[in-house]
Amino acid sequence: MATTGILCITFASGPIILRTPRGDLRQTELPHWPSDEEFSLDIACLALDTDSSGVSDEVKQRLVEHLAQGGDKTGIARRLGKRLFGLLFSSQEFIDAYRLARDASEGLRLVLEFALKPQEPDPVVSRWAALPWEYLLDPSVPERGEFLALRPHFTMLRRLSGGGGARPATVSAPLKVLATLAEPWDQLRYGREEAMRSLEEGLSGGQVEVRLEREPTFPALIRALGEDKPHVVHVVAHGSYHPQGGGALALENEYGGTNHVQAQEFARQLAGSGVRLVVLGACLSGAGDVAGASQGTAQALLRAGVPAVVAMQYSVPVITAHRFSKELYRALSRGTPLDEAVGIARRVLSGDRSLPSLDWAIPVLYVQGDPWSLARDEQRRATSPAVERAGPPGNLPSASHLRPTELVGRGDDMVRLATALREPLERRRFVTATGIGGIGKTAATVESAFWHWDRDYFPDGVFWVSAKEVPYTQLLSAVGAALGIQEFDRVSQQVQEQVVLEHLERRRLLLVVDNVDGLRDDGSFRHLLSSISPSPAGRLLLTCRRRLNLDGEEEVLLLRLALGPAVFLFSRHWGLKALTDAQMRDVTAICGPELLDGHPLAIEIAASLARKERLSDLTSLQQRLWVNMARTLDDPRTPGEERSIVATLNTSYDALGSTAGAILTRLSVFEAPPREDGVEAMAGDIADWRQGLTELLEHHLLDRGEATADDGATLDVFTMHSVVRGYAMGKVEDAAPLHQRAGRFLAGSRYAQEVVEAWQEVMEAAQRIENYLDIRGMWSQDELVLQAALGAARALGNREREGWVLGELGSNHLRMGDARGAIDYYQQALAISREIGDRRGEGTALGNLGNAYGDLGEHETALKYLVQSLGILGEIESPDAKTVGRNIARLRESIGEGQFRALLEKVVGEPGTTDSPGV
Repeated sequence: MATTGILCITFASGPIILRTPRGDLRQTELPHWPSDEEFSLDIACLALDTDSSGVSDEVKQRLVEHLAQGGDKTGIARRLGKRLFGLLFSSQEFIDAYRLARDASEGLRLVLEFALKPQEPDPVVSRWAALPWEYLLDPSVPERGEFLALRPHFTMLRRLSGGGGARPATVSAPLKVLATLAEPWDQLRYGREEAMRSLEEGLSGGQVEVRLEREPTFPALIRALGEDKPHVVHVVAHGSYHPQGGGALALENEYGGTNHVQAQEFARQLAGSGVRLVVLGACLSGAGDVAGASQGTAQALLRAGVPAVVAMQYSVPVITAHRFSKELYRALSRGTPLDEAVGIARRVLSGDRSLPSLDWAIPVLYVQGDPWSLARDEQRRATSPAVERAGPPGNLPSASHLRPTELVGRGDDMVRLATALREPLERRRFVTATGIGGIGKTAATVESAFWHWDRDYFPDGVFWVSAKEVPYTQLLSAVGAALGIQEFDRVSQQVQEQVVLEHLERRRLLLVVDNVDGLRDDGSFRHLLSSISPSPAGRLLLTCRRRLNLDGEEEVLLLRLALGPAVFLFSRHWGLKALTDAQMRDVTAICGPELLDGHPLAIEIAASLARKERLSDLTSLQQRLWVNMARTLDDPRTPGEERSIVATLNTSYDALGSTAGAILTRLSVFEAPPREDGVEAMAGDIADWRQGLTELLEHHLLDRGEATADDGATLDVFTMHSVVRGYAMGKVEDAAPLHQRAGRFLAGSRYAQEVVEAWQEVMEAAQRIENYLDIRGMWSQDELVLQAALGAARALGNREREGWVLGELGSNHLRMGDARGAIDYYQQALAISREIGDRRGEGTALGNLGNAYGDLGEHETALKYLVQSLGILGEIESPDAKTVGRNIARLRESIGEGQFRALLEKVVGEPGTTDSPGV
């Protein structure tokens, strides 16, 4: 700012003093505090946060009425700004000095200085210091811009006298910034990713070094201050201020819960650290007294000797805080003086029509001494710093579309989950997050996985695998792929299990396996879990509706939401920020124990229905829910814990048009999320199917997500919660045509390869169809999908999967009565299992061959293969050995004891068979 005039006004116990650019002093008596109530109401209206729970309904109503009388907040701000100008420039001498300084230079810096007397706080000075001076308005020159703070080449700052002396006016490049972004579980989420992007964008292109403290705890911040010696500390967190207790920042404890750090303790740790600037992106961090005893966070930092603080005097919208910090750092990193950088950021905010019109006045600048700037080093190459964001290894970024934007009412649950994962396990082996369907297990564990990954708590990586509707062998392969284990699919199952166990026992990693309900009774899966050594270095986190009841299991049960969070969740999905008293009563009744009972998924669906129908009165919705709740009470098939979600689904389904209802049931055959071409394949014969799809999205019965294709393109996928899917499948009278349609689509398209690996989706389709073959007898339909799966496995060179599909083809032919064809496929599967050393696959193929030869009446050959199978499966302690034993017993019953023993004696004596068949 060239040729800047400086006008300094000092508030002290006696008269207020004005220092002009010429150095002369003028003084006038401190104006009397305005006695009218309207003045206080104007200030309160501008500070009013309509989402604040700290303001009583009575006071809020009074402020709303006052605001209505004043027109709007901008009108009130103009009125208040004129009154503040009249109070500050209350004498003609002051007015003349102000005009002279304003007109005699290109720019004007207005400094409001407040006397600092820590031992003798002056309540009068404190009262004046707390006023929102940023709204100052010069009524004499409206054509040059009404609010002084928004005029070009005008800056305003608040300064303390007696707080630590003068400071140098420049900081040598590079500018070192330490950032910590705290987002505790039990606080509303502000968007950590967006905050990091704002830092990156604001600091790009300047001479800056940035460190993001990955662990946003107070001890970690203190350690980083000593290690990095930063010039700037940037804190994004929730803030608070209470007149009796002062200011506080909501940082995190080591388990992600809130650690309220009081202003004085925070300031004490920064005292003498060499930090030149603290930027507080926190609500109310700039509120409070300067000279008084009750210190806000910014004021406590100044009294501790920090040269400059930028803070927020009111509650600040998240988007405003992010945008302000980006513009502030963009100016600072280019050498702009601090006060001018704040002014530039204010003007950018005021020109952004997407932001509330007065948000530019929320940030305040406090300094001691003169505002500093970054000394440009022309010899040093400018850099474009990226905030350190790369986490430890893991596959989470590819699953980022799963990440919820906000968890409501789960603070205590998330702390319990983090504690279970981080505390020494002692004799425990793994952690299981349990809860009823739709309670939010997947959302909670996804968020927990990202939280630990962001903060580098597991240096060897955080990994996510879904076990939904997959067999154990496929889950093992998915785990191996997630962990990045080379040649994993080319070794036997026994070796695969050992490798996974070694990773868990020796590496400090977190492996999350979601939705293991289908594997709950799988013997091999349970054996793997029981084989984990107590107190492993890594952590295994499972989700399941019920605990697995294995030794060493640590259960974290997710409960229904308390009433307060339930009401908040409903209002958010309804689309309303503030509820009337009548609406609050209705929402409380709906979310309460007699209806939705705090069930998150039920609340989201019911609120989405209210939003879709544009209801402002919930009476009709409440009545429909009551009717459907009565239906569940009369239906003995509905467990008590599921009544709220079933009643809600009935209510939402009844409100669907016929097209949307048909599409919902058709899409229920897809276990993996379909893309739009998959939706069209299932519903394309319906004329207005796109409209029906939109209706399902509006009802929250279907969600739109994203996936990344192999070529990097972003694909829209449509996800259906497993609870909704199960409900929709129950509406299907004849599923066979739907599975035929889905099978033809999957077998004839490249859909699977573009969304996930080809074999996985195609074989999932095969498994889905086979589930119905036993009931429907649709043996020939299975061949299409299985042949497609075989081609996909061979194209990928996946020998283990190829063997699995060959075995499935053999079983399919055996069911169709083609035993010879089945034997051919089983022999191919056996050869592959022996080639890759898959002992379990070998044992399974031998057992299948025994069954096929048994169907042909070739009992000796059948018994030979069954005995070999039993020997291998018994050796590796596979639970499938019991099934083979039962097949041998059935063969004995069918041919008689005498013939069986003769054949057995002959078979056992042949080379290559076991000497101990165990039958």
